[in-house]
Amino acid sequence: MSKSTTLLEQLISEIIRKIKIDGETKYAVYTKNIPQGEKRRRRLGVHDTMSGARRQLAAIEISKQKR
Repeated sequence: MSKSTTLLEQLISEIIRKIKIDGETKYAVYTKNIPQGEKRRRRLGVHDTMSGARRQLAAIEISKQKR
């Protein structure tokens, strides 16, 4: 991990990436690690705004804490 990575970013096991779909900018939530037996990260959701993607990350983290 880079030196600029915060502790919070290290703890979260998902990442947000800016992508283009049909010429429009979207924000996709992916798993941070590539699942075993797969060639790429699993896309968990696509959102129109960064805030929507962050809300999904928050919901994922809350559900992990409830397990």
